[in-house]
Amino acid sequence: MSEVTPISGTSSETKRGPTAQDHARSLVHKYAIGAGASSLIPLPGLWIAITGLEAKLIKDIALAYGENLDNSDVAKLAALAGAKNIGVRVLGDVAIMIPLIGTLARMALFSGGVKGLGEVVIKHFEAKHPGALKAV
Repeated sequence: MSEVTPISGTSSETKRGPTAQDHARSLVHKYAIGAGASSLIPLPGLWIAITGLEAKLIKDIALAYGENLDNSDVAKLAALAGAKNIGVRVLGDVAIMIPLIGTLARMALFSGGVKGLGEVVIKHFEAKHPGALKAV
């Protein structure tokens, strides 16, 4: 007997639809690209705007799992990233002072920070809703 290979793009996507985790990971990817692209703007303190982007990401991931978070819940989940994120962001502001290499380093720091936070939030919701389908 031959093995049947799924035609759709992801192996975790079934006839029931995409999982919340798949959708959340695609959101993290998009937001990380946005953070990296915005890091090309040579403004000190831009990391404050990235923090707003992360708050929106947390809300969007929660919605993928069928939860609607208020601002205090978003703040609690953002705290999971801890002080590390602030240190990385300040380092990004210092890096921008170094032509070319600093810009590339800042891009990696900002997008990596968003990706790291997104993965922590996904793990949080996967623990609460293992294998959940994407909420409509």
